[in-house]
Amino acid sequence: MPESESRRRRRVDLSLVILDRAVRRRDPYGDALAALSDWAGSGSLGWGQPLATTDIAAALGLSPTPVREALARLAGEGVIEHRRGRGYYAPSLTRTDISNLYQLHAHLVGAQSLEIRPSGAVEAYEGGGEILQLERLFGLIVRQRAGDGFATELRRCAARLRPIRVVEASLGRLDLPLAMAIERGVRTGDDLAAVRASHAYHTSRMADAAIVEEVLRSRGESILQI
Repeated sequence: MPESESRRRRRVDLSLVILDRAVRRRDPYGDALAALSDWAGSGSLGWGQPLATTDIAAALGLSPTPVREALARLAGEGVIEHRRGRGYYAPSLTRTDISNLYQLHAHLVGAQSLEIRPSGAVEAYEGGGEILQLERLFGLIVRQRAGDGFATELRRCAARLRPIRVVEASLGRLDLPLAMAIERGVRTGDDLAAVRASHAYHTSRMADAAIVEEVLRSRGESILQI
C-alpha cells in the first residue's frame, strides 16, 4: 500500500529534527576547550611549552579556528600564557607564581563574613578524588559566604591551581584535613578555628611552592610532542 503524503512528510520532518539535533550536538569550540582544560589541569601541556594551534587542531581532529578561540579563552582566564607576537604557551609557574595564587585563594576563601548554612555542607563536596573534593569544599564555603561573584573568581583560581594540586597530590601534600577544618569552623560558627585552619592551610601550601615548581619543571615535555 503506497505511503500517504502526510505520513511521508511526517517521516521527513522527523528525520530533519534528528539531523538538526545531531548537528547542534557538534561543538568544536566546546570540544577544544574541554580537551585543553583537561590537559592544562593535569599538567600534560608541559612547563612553558609553546602551544601550536595547528598541532593541537590536528591532535583533536578539529579545524584551527575553534582551537584558537579556546586558547584565547583559557589565556584570558590565566590558565595558559599568551605572549604578544609569539603565541600561546603552557604555564611556566614559578614558586612566586604559586605563592601568589595561594594568596589570592586565601583572599577569596576569607572574603566577606564567616557565615554558612549548616545543612548539606558535607554531602556537597564528598565523592571523587581529593582534588575534586577540595574544589567542591572551597566552592561551598565561598558560594554560601560571599555569593556567586566570588564563587566565579574561585573557579578561575581553582583552574589555575589544578596542575599545582596534581603535583601536591603526588607528594601527598594536599592538606585536605586542614581544608575540612576550615569548613567545619565556618559551619559551626567557630570563626577563630576557621581563620586558624585557613592560615595553616595556605601557609603550608605556600611553603611547598619551591618543591612544586621543581616537579612542574621536570615535566617539561608536552603530551603534544610525545
